[in-house]
Amino acid sequence: MKSVLLMIIVVLVLALIVALVIYTIFNKIRAAVRPYGQILQAIKDADDSQMRTPKSLSGTEPVHRDKLNKDFPEMNVDVAKTIISNFLSEYFAALSDGNIDRIKEDCSSQLCDKIIANAKTNRITYSDVKVHRVVVSDYKKNNKEATITFQAAVQYVSSRTKKISQEKYLVLYSYYLDYGDEGENASLVCPYCGAPIDTIGMKVCPYCDNAIEASIVRTWKITDVKYNTYG
Repeated sequence: MKSVLLMIIVVLVLALIVALVIYTIFNKIRAAVRPYGQILQAIKDADDSQMRTPKSLSGTEPVHRDKLNKDFPEMNVDVAKTIISNFLSEYFAALSDGNIDRIKEDCSSQLCDKIIANAKTNRITYSDVKVHRVVVSDYKKNNKEATITFQAAVQYVSSRTKKISQEKYLVLYSYYLDYGDEGENASLVCPYCGAPIDTIGMKVCPYCDNAIEASIVRTWKITDVKYNTYG
């Protein structure tokens, strides 16, 4: 009887020792796994934060603004930035449904055709579009054409990712002189004598000496929208 009791005690002690060993190993494994879980959560939190934080934009606007004010004193850069912001809000809607009626007054015929083609082939829709900020990031001018490059921080949800995306886009805003639709060509002649305007930013007609007043709506068109690949 004593030997049986002793055997039971030994078995119980061994079982207790095994349980303690298993408990110790489990705690060590849990302690080792916890940092990885924290790392994964930190990565997820960083991704969520990035989705909600607008992209930073170029800080060179004051330099380009000074050049624009010199070449086109009649142009209001802030009004142009508002036009770009409103255009982008409708641009993504046009990419979604192929309807360019909301933007065709602001963009060139070539860009309108490009938008329609993209809407047909890409089949990606955009929603919850928000333009956070627009700045002038570049400006170039020659005798025939002037182009302002605007940089915009845009937020949207695409049907491809189904998540909020913070992106940067470049919008080219060009002053037309020698190409475009009839509405664009209306700015290529003097409104007084009909003489051609063949120099960019001309302020006085060389034929009748009348001042040429340019309208930002009539003389400037959005010619391209590009995803800012380099962030």
